[in-house]
Amino acid sequence: MTQDTDDSHVFFSRAMKHIRLQRKLSQAELAEVSKLSIVTINHVEGVKRRVSLTTLEKIASSLNSSVSEMMRSGAILHSQEDSVTTRLLLSRNVRKFREERGLSQENLASLAGVSTSTVASIENTRKAATIDVVHALAGAFKVDVHHLFLPLAPE
Repeated sequence: MTQDTDDSHVFFSRAMKHIRLQRKLSQAELAEVSKLSIVTINHVEGVKRRVSLTTLEKIASSLNSSVSEMMRSGAILHSQEDSVTTRLLLSRNVRKFREERGLSQENLASLAGVSTSTVASIENTRKAATIDVVHALAGAFKVDVHHLFLPLAPE
């Protein structure tokens, strides 16, 4: 599969699950309405295998949508999930670096030239950081910016 094909299937899958759950449908109920097997529904939702356009059309139609609309919705959901993941990684890493260096939020804010409330909001994922703030935090920690977005090792 190409990256575009993979993305398309992921986008469709996310929209499918989102709409199905909004309508309080089980996979079995969607399978019945779409006249597809539950295995097919499970595979599409789990992006476990590629399926035909006809299958995607049956699912979309059963959810009162179109394949293209579900792809657009899925792309938006994907983007929102990525944003949340990025914000969470930044939050955890800022806290980890701050604590490893024995800094309070106030000390870090002073070193980075930002407000204490900005540091607190980032650590609590209440606020998305600007690029300038991310660079300032990385500078205060004396690390490259990408280190603030690396997944944490399991404890």
